[in-house]
Amino acid sequence: MKSVIECGKIVNTHGIAGEVKIENYCDEGFFKRISRISTGSESFEVLSSRTHKGFVLARLQGINTVEDAMRLKGKPIFAERKDIDMPRGHVFYSDLYGFDVFDRRVQRVIGKLREVRESTASMLYIIESEGKEILVPDVPAFSRGYDLTKQIVEIETIEGMLPDED
Repeated sequence: MKSVIECGKIVNTHGIAGEVKIENYCDEGFFKRISRISTGSESFEVLSSRTHKGFVLARLQGINTVEDAMRLKGKPIFAERKDIDMPRGHVFYSDLYGFDVFDRRVQRVIGKLREVRESTASMLYIIESEGKEILVPDVPAFSRGYDLTKQIVEIETIEGMLPDED
């Protein structure tokens, strides 16, 4: 597992007091549970954060003007794994990337988890399978769990979801 997690991107400034507008890659309460972030080259204490219209607005130590905040625009932000208070039994999707994906319905590994992408209805598993992409919603109807030790994600598709079933 990576020691540093990409947790969002600073997409703009907010107001004149140096707040930054963050596209959040984590769960809604993530920035309430984290005390430090970095841009890779600079580290900041998170003084406060709140959700506003689907984004996180944050005050960072040392960023006090709109000009200070503007220089951070477009930068990805990261958090040290050791600083993240994760609820028991939760993992970052990125921890599962590269895992085999086992489909209980067909009783075989159907590919590797390449990424998890947000869609309007749910998160989507993007599975790489013999040069093709399989999309499976990460919802209880299809998700069956994961095993970090065995490096496997278990799902259960329905007929017609796999490329060879067209």
